[in-house]
Amino acid sequence: MYHTGVNVETPSKATSNPVSWDVASHMIRFVRAMHELERCDPKQAPGLSMQQLKALLYLVRSEGSTVKELARALSLSEARASRLADELTVSGHVLSERNSSDRRQVRLRATEVGASKANLVFGQRISALDAALDGVSQRDMDAFLFVLDRIVVQLEALADRSSAACETLPAL
Repeated sequence: MYHTGVNVETPSKATSNPVSWDVASHMIRFVRAMHELERCDPKQAPGLSMQQLKALLYLVRSEGSTVKELARALSLSEARASRLADELTVSGHVLSERNSSDRRQVRLRATEVGASKANLVFGQRISALDAALDGVSQRDMDAFLFVLDRIVVQLEALADRSSAACETLPAL
């Protein structure tokens, strides 16, 4: 992993570093583009919500996952992930198989139909990434992934702290 040794402590003050602001601006543009894609993606796979598409993509990449693993991957409660798995099973996009040694555990797999819908939608994103990365040297790619991983580690740590703080606040 690239993030070995990254300091994930809460920054003591906001930065005035112009590079940090430039990176933040690019990340905001990235998040906006992803949000717009997520808004439009379900139209390419009628009958599926964005959350269902995300679940299908995860299951295509992580075949045989449990509901608990799906919940964690999509930042959902286990109850919501279970309902999501049920919805996808009923619609024929996912197969759920009970573990033979532990009948309480259910393994989820995308069906051929589910996988093809997920791959159609997300394949377009991969094609866009391929176009963006075309001609990038291995050295530049390694540097990019190193920096990106550091950013992701910091944002995940911030999200964890924010989530923990949010859980301690009283409901409105």
